[in-house]
Amino acid sequence: MNKRRVMLIGGSGFIGSCLSKQLQKNDIHPVVVDLVKPSLSGVEYHAAELRTITDLTPGLLQSVEAVYMLAWSTKPQSANLSPSYDLESNVLSGLHFLDGLLPYKKRP
Repeated sequence: MNKRRVMLIGGSGFIGSCLSKQLQKNDIHPVVVDLVKPSLSGVEYHAAELRTITDLTPGLLQSVEAVYMLAWSTKPQSANLSPSYDLESNVLSGLHFLDGLLPYKKRP
């Protein structure tokens, strides 16, 4: 029997690491997509940024049963300096990714 797989977009941070540990405890394989490689062992890693995440191979998206969106590409200070960039790089990129998930019928 194949192990269940769940994708964590931005899964290398604090929340993603805690979620990965919990998934592993429940015999679910975390698939982390992030710019930074996660420090946990037993985690499948794919390097990508939020704006280009739809470039991932369709096979990877088909291999997971659910997606957790944890990524955010700016910090509060930079978001205050350029709110339009913050919206473009996070909200619009996130919406673009969610639109890309529609053919796969994945749960965001």
